Amino acid sequence: MDEQKIVNEQDLTSFVEKQLQKCKRDAYELQAYQNISYFLGKQWIKADRTTNRLIEPIAEPWQVRFVANKIQPIVRTELAKMTKNKFVMYVNPATTDNNDIRAARVAEKVVEWAEYELGLQELDRDNCLWGLCTGISFVKPYWNPNKGRQFEDLDGNLMHEGDIDCCIVPFFELKFDTSCSSWEDVTWVCHDKVRTVEYIKDTYGVEVQPEQGLTASNLYEAKILTLATAGNGIAYQKLENSAVIHEYWELPTAQFPNGRRITTCDDKVLLYEEDIGFGEQDDTKRELPFFPFMHIKVPGRLMPTCLCEQLIPIQREYNKCRSQIIENKNLVGNPILIAPRGCLDEEPTNEPGQFIEYNPIGKPEYLQPPQLGTEIYQNIDILNAELEFVSGQHETSHGSTPTGVTSGTAIGYLQEQDDTKLGPSIANFISCKQKYMRYLLKMVQKMYDLERTVRIAGDNQKVETLHFKGSDLTSIDVRINESTMYQTSKAAMQDYVIKMVQYGLLLPTNERDRQLIMKTLEFGIMDDVYSEFEQDTSQAQTENDKFQNGDISPDVRDFYNHDAHVKEHNKFRKSETYMQLPDELKAYVDAHVAQHMEFYTQQILGDMQAQQPQAETQPPAVSDTPTAQG
Repeated sequence: MDEQKIVNEQDLTSFVEKQLQKCKRDAYELQAYQNISYFLGKQWIKADRTTNRLIEPIAEPWQVRFVANKIQPIVRTELAKMTKNKFVMYVNPATTDNNDIRAARVAEKVVEWAEYELGLQELDRDNCLWGLCTGISFVKPYWNPNKGRQFEDLDGNLMHEGDIDCCIVPFFELKFDTSCSSWEDVTWVCHDKVRTVEYIKDTYGVEVQPEQGLTASNLYEAKILTLATAGNGIAYQKLENSAVIHEYWELPTAQFPNGRRITTCDDKVLLYEEDIGFGEQDDTKRELPFFPFMHIKVPGRLMPTCLCEQLIPIQREYNKCRSQIIENKNLVGNPILIAPRGCLDEEPTNEPGQFIEYNPIGKPEYLQPPQLGTEIYQNIDILNAELEFVSGQHETSHGSTPTGVTSGTAIGYLQEQDDTKLGPSIANFISCKQKYMRYLLKMVQKMYDLERTVRIAGDNQKVETLHFKGSDLTSIDVRINESTMYQTSKAAMQDYVIKMVQYGLLLPTNERDRQLIMKTLEFGIMDDVYSEFEQDTSQAQTENDKFQNGDISPDVRDFYNHDAHVKEHNKFRKSETYMQLPDELKAYVDAHVAQHMEFYTQQILGDMQAQQPQAETQPPAVSDTPTAQG
């Protein structure tokens, strides 16, 4: 890069073009197109390295090109396994202070709102599918100026306040330096998008000329469409009034300490910013807003591989074997007829009961083809076993059980072994989700300068309205409970929880244990119980806030959940905030907790007295169920 800062429009466009020329990845793109072609079932193709295209060789009229697409169901099964469990996300508080804890809970509700408002569950499935087929896919969170509430500016023009948004960026759309050994080493990316000149004028306020010769054959969408068609070619439609936008992002350097963003089109600069963050109020580390999901990482190489790529050689050989069997079947059913020249007066039609006269110079005979050897059928069995081994999906993954295996424990173990192989890919998927959710939350924190109102579905399907500003979020540390993504079976999890209850590791009499038990067993009344407990906890926290501000108005009523109140008040009494309160106020808090304990003790004694007469009237039951005492 030049020592002097590039500010000239022509220099900027030339600089972006030079950066794009560094992107040498034709081989990776061709492999990705081949993967998608096999996924779609168009598998009698080969890669032409000279023209960088996939071609389908012309077949002889008698030649069979049978396709038994085993790759697609394998990919769909892996997609289902990786996305069947919902992400369980939470936000780590910035500190242990009560205010930061409440701010983290607000952030969690914002995360929940974004998950449904932006349709992130469907976006995650699409992102995963792209990664399974092409090896790598990207999620791009961005600020959409055309979303949000409308308002009038000083000139009376309608404007939007803007809002967060998110999209999938396939590998074909994003250019970057593939010579890097890992994504952390990538210092720049360029997002190429095709848009109409009207869109460019409305969005950037710059008039550009349509690119000549821009047809659908230049776009990856049309190439994929070509693969999905049965013909050998397609007449590409010319794109009228369209141009390619190059959106270049660069990480901070000594010359540009906040990074920079250059958007060019038709040798014109549409946008130039020397900050890829969110302005002066953003004191966080600058990062590229493209977060990759890599299916199967390759050591020492940035570009990963994927399941499709590894299965292609096996799938190709399987198709050949099946085609040879069908060709032989066709030859046996319609064998070659040999006869002396001139011995037949008419050509045989092979219709049943046909009467054929022939000259006595020679009798026509059928040439019986040799039978296929058993090795070709053995080869098919070997190929099926190799498909299972490479994909990591055996009979249990496809709903069947191995011969002779009847034990439920053994079947569960085999299923777990298949799912274990997905561990690294699921970890990559979690990492991608966690990073882009943090970026979305950072956009909310830095860009929501005015109070926003969002509506989310709370417990019992009740709509909850949340009012907040970005500055209310003191933490954007989004975490994902990884254990929830590795669960393989709800039935196994439910059985596991029941055994924990039987062995006394979970106590149904304990409020939190009861919540976990009912949630895992998916009881319909879980929402009511959980909602009530959350209400009790929130009430106790509100009382703690009042104590902190010197308010001694909270009282103790007999119908309160005294156990929940005591736990929350004790958390408060362990905090530094409580220790700094005046002695008189601390004494009042202690007395308040003592009242809760008195009610709680009376409740426990009452329950014991109610259970004692019932125990005396019933004979002792013999049970093999172990207890907490063994």
